[in-house]
Amino acid sequence: MRRLIEEVSAGLPDAPGAVRDDRAIALLAMLSGGVTLARAVPDPALSKRIADAVERSAVALTSARRKQGRRYSNVFHR
Repeated sequence: MRRLIEEVSAGLPDAPGAVRDDRAIALLAMLSGGVTLARAVPDPALSKRIADAVERSAVALTSARRKQGRRYSNVFHR
């Protein structure tokens, strides 16, 4: 698991090491949980809605928010 966290962390936007690792952990948890939830519901429309929401959140998590004058995402700013 540590190696997977390191691999994901290496592909994330600029941030200090611990912050980037925390983002990687959150991203992996969100993605694995999102897939689990999307597959667990019998309603195809709800399944797609869950997958789409997770995708949007994952993109937001992995994007540096520099255009707002912040160096790092507020969610993981330390």
